[in-house]
Amino acid sequence: MDLKEQLTKIVSDNDLINVAYELFWKSYKNALSESPDETEEYGLVDANSVNAILHSTSYKLFNDIHINEVNLEYIVVQIRIYDKKSRYIGYYDACFDLDGTIADDFLVFE
Repeated sequence: MDLKEQLTKIVSDNDLINVAYELFWKSYKNALSESPDETEEYGLVDANSVNAILHSTSYKLFNDIHINEVNLEYIVVQIRIYDKKSRYIGYYDACFDLDGTIADDFLVFE
């Protein structure tokens, strides 16, 4: 099985795209309540203020980060965020261990 097939299988078997969307909406709602000044700057006031579009699913190997002398590796699902006028305003990365467990996530407004 090649890398693409392995990645596709892990993503599918663990429903990582749907999990990433669920995590994105949770993170987005937290940002609305915890950082209202920043989110209002982008015109974000509720779930209807954005379009969340799947951008990529990738395997990421970090050469400079090690855990127990093993390089850190993730499957990253990236969701791009657009306002209602289709302007790009940021992204959300959900980083999963190879067993499908969420390891970290990032919500970034640009």
